[in-house]
Amino acid sequence: MLRLVDRAVDAAPDLRRIGLYGFERELERYVVGTLRAHWPRSAIMRATDAGQLERVRQQLWLCAQAPPGTTLAPVLWLDGIGTDAAPVRLGPGVWRLAAPITAERLVRGIERVLRE
Repeated sequence: MLRLVDRAVDAAPDLRRIGLYGFERELERYVVGTLRAHWPRSAIMRATDAGQLERVRQQLWLCAQAPPGTTLAPVLWLDGIGTDAAPVRLGPGVWRLAAPITAERLVRGIERVLRE
């Protein structure tokens, strides 16, 4: 008898509360569409000022502008063009993901941040 065994694949972390900060309308639509496709039950909040990142608890903040010094949740900062394919840790709870950002890179980046 021949038995094939696949290696275990980590399930995507459950993401229920996501905060967005500093996105232009077109990029926000793209990011929200990607988030909804992968985490359809998640609640997405749009911060109107940087202070909300320090006051409102989310599972993850996605930022298109530099985040403030402290936040109540991990931050993935979607920042300028770069060569790193994976998020780069900038400090405690803050990662940077360089553009261009495809839907797959965004999802993988979020998963990596949530697992750390």
